[in-house]
Amino acid sequence: MTARSLLGFRRDRKGGTLTEFALTATALMLFILGILQGGLMYWTWQALQGAAIDAARCAAINSSSCSSVATSPTATQNYAVSAAALRGVHGATAVATTGTGTSLGCGTSNSVVSVRLSYTMLYFASYFSAPSLTVQACFPLAS
Repeated sequence: MTARSLLGFRRDRKGGTLTEFALTATALMLFILGILQGGLMYWTWQALQGAAIDAARCAAINSSSCSSVATSPTATQNYAVSAAALRGVHGATAVATTGTGTSLGCGTSNSVVSVRLSYTMLYFASYFSAPSLTVQACFPLAS
């Protein structure tokens, strides 16, 4: 190439707008996808929290609408997982325990039922580490 053709290439301004748009659009799309992923994570956390509260309440009060839940910790765990699935969160794992609130981290010395649900989020990009959401709900046992 000659010096004259290199000088003409340097003075050419065509495509500058396209290059600036490509750089800006990439950052903008990553920002928008991050906001969407954060909203999805918050929605999933809310669904897990609701399912854990429902399962702990049913196991503690042994009402007629959920009498099978209070029969065993396994039944309570299955109820919590199905309650999460009904809220759109499939693949959650549950642990249900009964004991004093201080030993379970519930902040009370009374007997409580504790339900802990865990779920691993899926990210839109596989090179990010997948966060694990964990929620806990405690409900006092009926006397």
